[in-house]
Amino acid sequence: MVSAGKLGLAKMLLLMILVVSTSVDGDNNEQYIEQKLQQCMRLVDYTVIEALKNRGLKLNNKIITLCHADKRNKAQNEAIDYAIALHGSLDLATYRKCRRLAPGEKTEVQVLAKQYFISNLRFTHACDLIKP
Repeated sequence: MVSAGKLGLAKMLLLMILVVSTSVDGDNNEQYIEQKLQQCMRLVDYTVIEALKNRGLKLNNKIITLCHADKRNKAQNEAIDYAIALHGSLDLATYRKCRRLAPGEKTEVQVLAKQYFISNLRFTHACDLIKP
């Protein structure tokens, strides 16, 4: 039986192999990137990604409400709890690495992950990160 930690490590190693592999020059480059992106994205559990996105969008509204009610400490604690959940998600880490392969607009999940990155919350209050 394979433990969850070993399975996560295997996913990350496979992802690193995909990212490090060299690309083909010329017209096939876009097709190559698309193929690698599809291979990479197969490793992601989208139910986890969707749950994190929904939780983050609800959290934005909750933090705005708490900040307007002068409950800054509670807002900061809620943001840190979410940041810890983001940081601990191997599926989100894989998703973000895969999305770096594809140029284009950032997804809502990528924006939320950057906004609630734990280092941001150490130096900036959650109430100051959210724009109403």
